[in-house]
Amino acid sequence: MGGCDGTRRGDKVGAGNVARPRSSAGKGLSGETFMILFFFGEDVFRLQEKRAVLKNAFFEKNPRSTGFFEFDFSDGASVRAVSECLSQTGLFAAKKFVIAGNIFDASIETRRELAEFLEIHVKDLAVDENRILLILQGSQPKKNEKLWKALAAKEIKSQEFTPLGETAILRWTDQAARRAGARGIEPEAQKLLLDVCRIGASRSGEKSFVDMFRLDTEVRKLAAYRTGEVIREEDVWTLSPKAASEETVFQALDALFSGKKKEAAIPFSRLAQGSEPLGLLGMCAWQLRNIIRTKGALSDGQIRTSGEAAKLLGMHPFAAGKCFALASRSPLDALQKSSSLLARLDREAKSGDCDPESALMGFVMGM
Repeated sequence: MGGCDGTRRGDKVGAGNVARPRSSAGKGLSGETFMILFFFGEDVFRLQEKRAVLKNAFFEKNPRSTGFFEFDFSDGASVRAVSECLSQTGLFAAKKFVIAGNIFDASIETRRELAEFLEIHVKDLAVDENRILLILQGSQPKKNEKLWKALAAKEIKSQEFTPLGETAILRWTDQAARRAGARGIEPEAQKLLLDVCRIGASRSGEKSFVDMFRLDTEVRKLAAYRTGEVIREEDVWTLSPKAASEETVFQALDALFSGKKKEAAIPFSRLAQGSEPLGLLGMCAWQLRNIIRTKGALSDGQIRTSGEAAKLLGMHPFAAGKCFALASRSPLDALQKSSSLLARLDREAKSGDCDPESALMGFVMGM
């Protein structure tokens, strides 16, 4: 492959033994057209998702191609290597897809060379899907330097990936579940799943955010579990490894509704050490809703046993038994008051008005 120091089908490479050019970053590309795409932003998950879509599309159209190369500039990749890959010709190398990642993490010299390369070849750019250079930066670039200005040329197709808001993440979750083989996901299951995958907000004033990489993993797992069916709230509870221990949550709630606040605080403290407090708040809210549903069915005469509760409400027998026991001896107004308190504390924790651990203890002491 001559001097093109890259790897095919997704392997990342650095500069290897390729010599750095003095001022000939674009040498070998005269007269050849290609397309440059620039993806950047703090939402690294969606950026990488789009990268994967383009890469897969390239290999679907060109299954025997030897023209895919990927370079990581944070690991010492050179502009000359990228240039040589784009300029290579041959029977199977006519179609090219070259990825240059982490370009703003390169040395000052390399960033300057890349800027010069882009300025020289702006005139060669065209909508040419046979020859693509995809430039990636999984963060906010430094917009006061020459490289950013070169990438801002109108001929370069840019897309910024900013973190999604909660409504957009909920929509993405349902779409991802359907793509993975499920028939969708219930709204309450979506909200619970976001709580399970939420990180940050360890102190008052901080805001939390959803770990999209983890959310993607959880959605795929749930979709495999519910192939052809709708993902339900109890599925999230059952399959999420970071969800609080169901039995321990029930122990804490049981102690609370028995007026034993100190006993309730112990299991909550233990759970908080190994789980995200925001996830625990979500789990408690879910179980309280289940207890209230069970209470309603009991009051209406729809159920008389925990087995009937499991069938009517679609709950796991273990959870149904615990909910039935708590619903049988707890007044409805006390359950509703607890649910309202928990909902308020959950909102405050997510908005950063209080830290999640304080919200969890506030729920215990406010009962």
